[in-house]
Amino acid sequence: MHLMSPLSRLFPLFAILLAAANMRTAITGLSPLLAQIQTELGMSSTMVGLIGTVPTAMFAFGAFILPRIRQHLTLSQLMLAALLLSATGQALRVVYPSQWVLLAGSVAALCGIGALNAAMPLAVREYFPQRVPSVTMAYLLVCQLVLTAAPVLAVPFAARAGWQVAVGAWAVLALVAALAWAPLRSQQAVLADAPSFRLPVWRTPVGLGLAFLYGSNSLVAYTVMTFLPKVFIEAGRSAEFGAGMLGIWSAVGLPVVLAGPWLAGHLPRPFPVVVTAGAFFSVSLLGLAFAPLAAPVLWTVLSALGAIVFSMATVLVNLRARTAQGATSLTSFGQGVGYTIACVGPFATGALRQVSGSFAAPLAVLSVIGVVTVVAGFFATRPVYVEDQLARRAGTEGTTK
Repeated sequence: MHLMSPLSRLFPLFAILLAAANMRTAITGLSPLLAQIQTELGMSSTMVGLIGTVPTAMFAFGAFILPRIRQHLTLSQLMLAALLLSATGQALRVVYPSQWVLLAGSVAALCGIGALNAAMPLAVREYFPQRVPSVTMAYLLVCQLVLTAAPVLAVPFAARAGWQVAVGAWAVLALVAALAWAPLRSQQAVLADAPSFRLPVWRTPVGLGLAFLYGSNSLVAYTVMTFLPKVFIEAGRSAEFGAGMLGIWSAVGLPVVLAGPWLAGHLPRPFPVVVTAGAFFSVSLLGLAFAPLAAPVLWTVLSALGAIVFSMATVLVNLRARTAQGATSLTSFGQGVGYTIACVGPFATGALRQVSGSFAAPLAVLSVIGVVTVVAGFFATRPVYVEDQLARRAGTEGTTK
C-alpha cells in the first residue's frame, strides 16, 4: 500500500484511467462489425458465438490465475504485461483475413484484458486505499466513455478504411496505456507470500454471492454486446441502427457506473437496487426476444440499467474484505466464477439462434437471469466481512471435530 503526496498520486491515477480506457474496446469495437465480418469471412453463427465467448472465458482465466501471477509480478508489472499482450492480440487479429486468425488474436487480446480486468480493483486499493469508491467510479466512467465511443465509431471508420483497420486501431490505445505503467513497474516489491492470497472464499455466502452477481451481469452484458446489433438487423433495421442501439446501451452505462460505486459505498445494504436490476434484466430480454422493434430504446436502456450490479460488485469486493488478501481472493474467485458462468451466454445464444432460426428462444431462456441476480445480491450486499465468515466457519468446524 502506497502513502503518496497529492502530486505523486496523479501519475498512478493517470495510468489507472488509461488502462480503464482499454477494458472493453476490444469487444465493443468489434461487435457492430460482426455481421460484415461474418459475411466476408464466411463464419457461421456458432463461430460468431464462440468469438463472443472469448471475453468472458479470458476474464475468468485472468481472475483465476491472479493470485499465482501476484507471486511473481507486482501489480504495476502485471498491468504493463497485460496491456502489452492486449495490444499484440488486437494487432494480430487483423493481420490476415481469416476467421481463425481473428479468433486467435481475440484470445490473446482478451487474455491480456482479462488479467487487467481482475487487477484493476486491486490497483485502486493499492494506490488509493482511502478513496476506493471514488477512484473506482472514475475508472469505470472512463471505461464506459470509451466503450460508448467504440461501437459508434466502428461502422463509419470501417466504411472508410476497412474493418481490419477499424478493429486493429485500438491496439494503439493499449500500447499508450502500457507506456504509462512502465515508470511504475519498479515501485513495488513482489509479494512472495502469494499463497495467503488464496483464501477459501468459496466457502462463504458473501464469496458465492459476489461470484453469481458478477456472473449474472456478465452473462447478460456480453450476450448484449455480441448480439444486440444483430438482433435489430434480423428484425429488419440497418447495421447503423444496430450500432446506434449498442451506442445507447453503452451511453446509459455512464450514469450507471457513477451510481453503482456511490450506492455500494453509501448504502448500508444496497439490496433493493439489486432487486430492481434483476427485474430490468428480465423485462429487457423478454422484450428483445418477442418484440424487439416495439420499444427498441426501452429494451436497450433497461438492459443497460441492470448492469449497475457490476459496478457495485467491483466496489463490494473491497468493502467486504478487511485485508488485501481478502480483497484479492474475493476478486479472483468472484470474477473467475462469474465470468465462467458468463461464457455460456454468447456461445449458447449463437448456437441456439442457429438451431431455432431466431433470437426469440435464446433471449427468452436468458431472461431467468433476473432471479439469479436477486438471490446472489441478497448475500453479496449483506454488511459482513469475508474474513469473519471464514473465521466463524473454521470455529464451527473445529467445534464439531
